[in-house]
Amino acid sequence: MASHIHCSQGSDRNWTDPISNWTGLSGVDVFRDQKWFITRGRLPSQMFAAFAHEFTHHWCFHSPVGAAIAYLRLRARTRAKAVSGLHPASEEFRTGAAEVLDDLLRSDVALKLMRPFAEGLAQYAEYDLLPGQSRLISETAKCIFQAFLPVKMPFVGDEEMLTILTGIISDNRMGEKLRERKENLLVSSLECDEGGYLAGYMVVKNLRFLLLTERKCTALLDQDHYLGFMRSFIYEDYGFVDELLDSDRLGYDSVQAVSVYFQRRLSHVAANLTNDMLEQFEKFVLEQQGRTLEERELPIVLSEPAAVERGKARLDRLRKAASPYISRDDMWRVAQRSIICVGRFRDRVKVTETGFVEAITNPEIGTDMPPEMPRWAFKTGALPGTPPGEGQGSISFFICLGPAQYRAVAVHLDDRLVVATIMPHDVSDSAKEHFLSFQTSYDKAAAQDDLAEKGIDQVVADAGLTEELLHFRENVSWVANKFYKQRALLLTPDENLDSVEEDMRQDGLLHVLDDDLGLIEALARLGLLNSISWDKVFLAKYFPSGLQGLQAAVDRIKECQQRSGVRLIDDFGNALYVHV
Repeated sequence: MASHIHCSQGSDRNWTDPISNWTGLSGVDVFRDQKWFITRGRLPSQMFAAFAHEFTHHWCFHSPVGAAIAYLRLRARTRAKAVSGLHPASEEFRTGAAEVLDDLLRSDVALKLMRPFAEGLAQYAEYDLLPGQSRLISETAKCIFQAFLPVKMPFVGDEEMLTILTGIISDNRMGEKLRERKENLLVSSLECDEGGYLAGYMVVKNLRFLLLTERKCTALLDQDHYLGFMRSFIYEDYGFVDELLDSDRLGYDSVQAVSVYFQRRLSHVAANLTNDMLEQFEKFVLEQQGRTLEERELPIVLSEPAAVERGKARLDRLRKAASPYISRDDMWRVAQRSIICVGRFRDRVKVTETGFVEAITNPEIGTDMPPEMPRWAFKTGALPGTPPGEGQGSISFFICLGPAQYRAVAVHLDDRLVVATIMPHDVSDSAKEHFLSFQTSYDKAAAQDDLAEKGIDQVVADAGLTEELLHFRENVSWVANKFYKQRALLLTPDENLDSVEEDMRQDGLLHVLDDDLGLIEALARLGLLNSISWDKVFLAKYFPSGLQGLQAAVDRIKECQQRSGVRLIDDFGNALYVHV
């Protein structure tokens, strides 16, 4: 799997590609679940954590900053292809190769430096997101509601929605599967080389705590509001786009500018955000929701207006300049970054002589199978003009987050689209055309991506720039490790930092908690319950051995906290706050 792919912690079966914004999610049983997805858009509860995680990634990359990074990478591929046939010693090749390297570095540095923060936000969505008093609901929360609303329950009004959504999230937080996922997070490495899951999560949690306690941003008591604000603050910042696309800087200067801007952006919010800014942000976004997509403006928080305008202009110019040279399949990626794939399966696909498509064979099929048992999970009419045939294919399930929200199923046979079912039936013709006009199979797109990335690597190598590229990547890794470790351990006393860093280098909080897996389990359980309530009576109700077991675990954790200096919990007597 490509190095820029963002995966759920501990699994490469759930992932998001920030360039194409393609996703991969596991957990769907196509025979059991596809009926409810097609008719009502519902997903099975065992997909909750992966969906919350990958959807948050997808939502973040569906943004101006995500688009700028994607266009830079696609332009690098286009430029590499344009010069690949030239002699490496020619001036045209060397100039083109330098442009390829510059585009590659800008996108690479941004993705590598932002990766732990992106993983931190996605894990916050898994373990901490919960709607509160704000009238502004994050897209993650909205889609969790739509995807995991009980099958027989109809969609409801806003007030009922919040109550039901809180119940859906709370039920999953109390489950064993999510607790085990969080245990794995707590004992993962503090290093950022493999994604920075623990460091990124601790940074996101610490930042919210500091904004609540030092900046008095009480609006962020609403855990869902914090997710939505931080996503917008980073990924919708045209000031960041301005730095990413500033053509006046090249090579080291451009990389340095991108790196410094992101680091300062996070420091800026920690030092300057106010409750008034958050109220203005909420009011502005709510007002924009009543406008068409073309009329909407993005909020500006702690950004220079001039930089924002430059960023908008630079991104518009890049889109217009790049579009004529981007392949049709790359155009599909750009045009449909608003679509998230929530399930994909490979199996035999058959187009019958009578114009039907049969996909996904029933795994229970046998010679003694009764004739009334369905042999195919998916059987429907083929697209007009589809010739009969049979072979390797795929079936994919999509949710569209654009202005015309819909769900769709696409079936491919040998990389050719043979079925596209879009629900509800009254979705606009323009939305249907948008989905159909660029459709390509994931297998074909992934193969093309691999080929394009190899093309970039070959041009960089032929120009003798590989060592320079590796140097920049190593430098960014060093910067990322330093930046995130400092902020992950921000609440740890200076005299403890060296020993804590060493203890957490490989196994996270395991050594901090005396290598006691029982304490890891207790801390994971406490953190998940704490996302629902700080009240000890509530926590004890769902804790092994009740209040006595809760207090025993809290006392042990506090002993480890006192010895190590790592801030894990705050005990307020009748209430408890968990930092991780």
